[in-house]
Amino acid sequence: MRKRIRKTMRTLAAVSLLFALSTTPAVHAEGQESQATEAVYDMERGGTQTFVLTDENGTQEIVVVEELPGTGRVANGNYKVSYQSINWTAGFHVRIESNKIATAYMAFHEVGVGTISNGYLMKNSDTKATYGFLYKVAGLTFNTGVIAKISDSKLVVSKK
Repeated sequence: MRKRIRKTMRTLAAVSLLFALSTTPAVHAEGQESQATEAVYDMERGGTQTFVLTDENGTQEIVVVEELPGTGRVANGNYKVSYQSINWTAGFHVRIESNKIATAYMAFHEVGVGTISNGYLMKNSDTKATYGFLYKVAGLTFNTGVIAKISDSKLVVSKK
């Protein structure tokens, strides 16, 4: 009986996911249609900046980059990067020094449907950090995550 309930719940989750992916409206940013797949945070402006992106299926995703209190701007500072996909939210903190990524730390994730496993957080280079993981839902496994890159005075965030 429990196996039947679990199977029904998985099927329901898969159908819900497919329905949500097929019915999400086009994303608009400041009155213009946007097909952006990355968020460009302006470190000179600072503060908290929120972005609405469109994934490869046309689904809305939200990126929030927050300047953490007590830190300097532009060349130095600590930021919280958060990426909200349809069924999960994940991110990490990143410390910027001299316009380079000094360290990436405090990875986090929350899952609405499915599971996340095999998570890793790494500083790939002075200009790139990645929180990668396996996202499993309805019997499917996706190798995904969150990437943050430095470009000039911008912190560019995208899905892995």
